[in-house]
Amino acid sequence: MNSKQALIHTLLAYEVLQFGRFQTKSGRISSIFFNTGNFCSGRSLGIFAEAFAQCIAEKFSQKEAILFGPAYKGIPLVTLVADRLQILREEEVFFSYNRKEKKPHGEGGELAGYNFRGGEKVIIVEDVLTAGTSIRESLRLLQERGLVVIGAVVGIDREERGQGLKSAREEINEEFNLPVHSLLRLTEILALLPAGSPEQLAQVAAYRQERLVSCGLLA
Repeated sequence: MNSKQALIHTLLAYEVLQFGRFQTKSGRISSIFFNTGNFCSGRSLGIFAEAFAQCIAEKFSQKEAILFGPAYKGIPLVTLVADRLQILREEEVFFSYNRKEKKPHGEGGELAGYNFRGGEKVIIVEDVLTAGTSIRESLRLLQERGLVVIGAVVGIDREERGQGLKSAREEINEEFNLPVHSLLRLTEILALLPAGSPEQLAQVAAYRQERLVSCGLLA
């Protein structure tokens, strides 16, 4: 079993991959949903975070970059990714995250964690890429504070259309000159899934036709 197969096995074991009728953050209706909130044990989230850390170590040479995890699911994820990455690099790794609501008391503000001064390099850590809505929000939040976002790593790229006919990853890369790396792509997950029920297979086929062919990812 290779690393991608092991990660897909973890998605299935903890019921992160779900079939049914769901509405994503972008407002789209999908028959497939990735509920990374089900990574609710140290072991399961640790497997996910370890894969993130390895990807960041391989793709980014800037060891001073701060990791950023968007609220809410990104908060425990970026915390554990920073821990795993500092073990790999044997250097301290800092992280930050945002609040959904600005804090009116204490230190206040919308960001927590690392105390940015402006000009720092940042890597966005995101669980799932759908239409790119969350990454765009994170980019806006960070760039408004004078930070330099050098890339993003997502756990699962659903390979969906962004705001136009291109995939969300392609759009973000072209619009912001931002590399977006993924641990798993949806086509990889579907190709390596064990045989499911006829209903699940029909849902997968419908999803592939509706969401992937439209941006040229499938013939």
